[in-house]
Amino acid sequence: VPPRDLKRPFMLAKDTKERLSPDERKRWIDKADAAIKAPVRAPEIRHGYPTNYRCPEHNSDLKFDLVDFRRHYCAKGDHNVEGQAHIDKEAGIRAHTENSESCRSLGWAYYQTADEKYARKAAELLLAYAARFPAWDYANPGSTGYRVRVGHAVLGECWWIHGFNAGYDMIADSPSLTADQRKTIERDFFLLDAEEIQVHRVCVNQQCEINSAAGDAAVNAQNWFLAA
Repeated sequence: VPPRDLKRPFMLAKDTKERLSPDERKRWIDKADAAIKAPVRAPEIRHGYPTNYRCPEHNSDLKFDLVDFRRHYCAKGDHNVEGQAHIDKEAGIRAHTENSESCRSLGWAYYQTADEKYARKAAELLLAYAARFPAWDYANPGSTGYRVRVGHAVLGECWWIHGFNAGYDMIADSPSLTADQRKTIERDFFLLDAEEIQVHRVCVNQQCEINSAAGDAAVNAQNWFLAA
């Protein structure tokens, strides 16, 4: 049973807004304004490992294609790297993570300003994922460590979901979301993700990530038993 006075945002101290510096406020709003201009995409390509893949020919950094995920530019050799599935998936997880971080920024901007344009954009992102998430396959359904729908493994799933967890908490009470939309996001995105990643038990540092990601997602879904 949650505390009787628990109100959104659940995951922030009540005086958080007052403790933000002017630079911090501006930084969140600038990021949110950039996110508003970006198209909403929930890419089908998933299960990439977020590391620093490089051009296999020149061992140099790549500019990842975050739209079609098939061509990645190597400046050193002035050519595109194609046909490398692991690099394509790396671009995919970067795009998913950018979406998650955009949701976080939009949430912070809404929390500070109450401007519905930020909540509306965050809602678009959240609803795009809620619509696709239940149908996405697992990285490896035969192992609890890889029963994840976006990341390469449970740890990767925890990494990328944090921004969505934070962003939704800050916009969940916005009038830009209907009750049915909240129910869809909480059931088909947060609760599903929390239930799947929390069953994995592993070493200390990874378990902290699991507890944090699953717990926050369960709080967003208002499933207090799972959150505990």
